[in-house]
Amino acid sequence: MGFAFLLPLFLAGLAALAIPVAIHLTQRPRSDVVRFPTLRFLRQSPFPSVRRQRIRDWPLFAIRAAVVALLALAFARPFLPDRTVAGASPGREVVILLDRSFSMGAAGRWSRATDAAREVVRGLGPEDRATVVVFDDAAEAATAPGAPPAALLAAIDSASPGAGRTRYEPAITLAARLLGDSPLPVREAILVSDFQRVGWDRARRMRLPPGAVLIPRDVGEERPANLAVVEVRERRSQAQGREAISFSARVAGEPAATAGRRATLTLDGRDLETIPVALGGEGSAVLSFRPVPVPARPARATIRLTPDALPMDDQFHVVVTPSAAVPVLHLVHPARRPADGVYLRQALALAADPAVRVTTKPVTQATATDFTDRPLVILEDAPLPEGAAGRALRRAVADGGRLWVVLGSRSGSGPADDDGLLPGTWGAPVDRLERRGATIGWLERTHPVFEVFRGEHGGDLSAARFFRYRRLALDSAAHPLARFDDGGVALAERRVGRGVVLLWASPFDNTWSDLPVRPIFLPLVHQGVRYLAGSDRGATGRTVGQVLDLLDLLAGGDSARADEVVVQPPSGRRISLDVGGDGRYLPVREAGFYAFRSLGGGEVGPTVAANADRAESNLESFAADDLAAAVLTPGGPAPGGGEGLAPEQVEQRQGAWWYLLLAVLLLMLGETVLAGRRATLGSPSPARGLALGREER
Repeated sequence: MGFAFLLPLFLAGLAALAIPVAIHLTQRPRSDVVRFPTLRFLRQSPFPSVRRQRIRDWPLFAIRAAVVALLALAFARPFLPDRTVAGASPGREVVILLDRSFSMGAAGRWSRATDAAREVVRGLGPEDRATVVVFDDAAEAATAPGAPPAALLAAIDSASPGAGRTRYEPAITLAARLLGDSPLPVREAILVSDFQRVGWDRARRMRLPPGAVLIPRDVGEERPANLAVVEVRERRSQAQGREAISFSARVAGEPAATAGRRATLTLDGRDLETIPVALGGEGSAVLSFRPVPVPARPARATIRLTPDALPMDDQFHVVVTPSAAVPVLHLVHPARRPADGVYLRQALALAADPAVRVTTKPVTQATATDFTDRPLVILEDAPLPEGAAGRALRRAVADGGRLWVVLGSRSGSGPADDDGLLPGTWGAPVDRLERRGATIGWLERTHPVFEVFRGEHGGDLSAARFFRYRRLALDSAAHPLARFDDGGVALAERRVGRGVVLLWASPFDNTWSDLPVRPIFLPLVHQGVRYLAGSDRGATGRTVGQVLDLLDLLAGGDSARADEVVVQPPSGRRISLDVGGDGRYLPVREAGFYAFRSLGGGEVGPTVAANADRAESNLESFAADDLAAAVLTPGGPAPGGGEGLAPEQVEQRQGAWWYLLLAVLLLMLGETVLAGRRATLGSPSPARGLALGREER
């Protein structure tokens, strides 16, 4: 078991041992000349002598020669290569991170990934321990730490690529915990993935424990041409007295992937229309299908492409529901003039998806019966109703109703006690007449209320100018959805029981802002009504990785207060959940349709369509070694990619050069002490600085 050297060229430094010897052998001693007067007039005659030089102070010479030799060895970085073979160390702690995101379903990737994972298991030594972790946007341990090889192989065989997107942070975090709890000296996380660029957020720091390494296994050898259904939009119209719906799908990808590809519209399992796919110059196109009658009950619609190498993003699911006029109770201030609120009235009158049935009343004339059917209530520039009507409004919202409060000049200074109904309180108006007013500086764009503003042609809310608005002080239970450019809250939301309350800080008129005369005003009002009425596609459309709040989702069904609900996900297996307890929140893990039934078998609540995150369709990758280097704790070993430990890893794990430098330091301290003593006692050597002596004979 001999030593190996990481940088053997530094062994040439051993030649430096000849330097002190050469200096000693070439330096002549200096003698003090003593002149005797009696010999002054005698002629000097040379006296031949034979000199032989030799080392006279061996301890000092040995110490200083050892210093030079150890320095050369330390820089050569010695290590024992035999320590890396199985059985030569006490064992390894191995965490196999197996990527199961839907990009791993591309042709050939999953088979290569499972082969790589099985190879790691077969390479385990008798003293090694291993854990299999599967991950996409979340990570979970598929086996217990130290499970036998048969259990590890069974976990690998039972795994399959799903519909989640790639995120490396949960996997690295779980691996760090498993490796940090291990007592074994060698700890490795072996990451089997296609290393998609969208899965690594470089701004978020991930670290393995000190001494642990990440060994990448890249199975994304080729990047197949991919085409995906990115988005589906629906437009409703009236044809021959019946409601019709037309779908348009935006597809994107590489033009090479469109050869022979077709798109099919399916409604409740029936293929209605198939059209060819042709991409434009920018690699995307919008496919439009003919209008079809809206079914009398909710239906499942899917637009699917001819399958390619990545089939998960070749289909997009939506739920089609028949439109029904949404009852809207519009409460206004009793002193309101006929011209007030004209923009909101016109916007509501033009609403068609869904249509609304508006009842306008002064807030002082509202009664408790107005809220019994839990309509959508819009409180425009008016105080909250008082007395029995106010209590009925609070009960209606808590039971699943919706309230949209629009502040204005008649809203007062905010209620002193709203029983936790409103997102917050407000004060006097803020004037922003300078610099042409305030603008919207931030939006929570993922919120359904802003769904119509996503995409290239969705409109820009920041174009509107706000000259006055109310300064909001939010309650801790509320959260902002939009802010002005000075940080003030423009729109806030609060969940009250099963209901929702929105609070808008500026009135819908053209005196406090120019929003009502902007093209974005109409879609903003319509999407707000759609969201609050539960008719937006966001209520029945989700992305894999999100979480369903079943208590809120099923609020309108007959089983809203039921203890248990049976969930049927796209895979078909049935899950019984206690909605009122631990089963309130359901993670969306599959792409397709989720149905909800009571224990008796009756259907409750809306069907939910779930689609894979289209960010995963981008198969662009990054260098695996970059991630391996980024997760190392500073001062730890460098990443390696061999079957065992790379020489750099072995050398840095053993750290022999640090011990050699420590020995150099100790020898130099000993040399200083010994040389000082020799100088005090009188060294026989005339060349004390070199610790070399000479003798004449």
